[in-house]
Amino acid sequence: MIRLGRLYDATVVTVAGKRLGTVHEVTIEAGRVKELGVGAANFLERLFARREGRHVAWDKVKKIEGRTIIVED
Repeated sequence: MIRLGRLYDATVVTVAGKRLGTVHEVTIEAGRVKELGVGAANFLERLFARREGRHVAWDKVKKIEGRTIIVED
């Protein structure tokens, strides 16, 4: 089990090591995490109610190591 607050501001990287950004938003549906809103564009999306930021589906998450979330490429 992981606390939702631990996901915010975590760094997201691919398995290959490419940095995608920082988690600024977590979307929950039916009590489960659906996707992560990642990167600066996602932060601006929250401010201006646009859907232009990067979103990573929760099923792409491979593991969480400390403050780093590792996802499929």
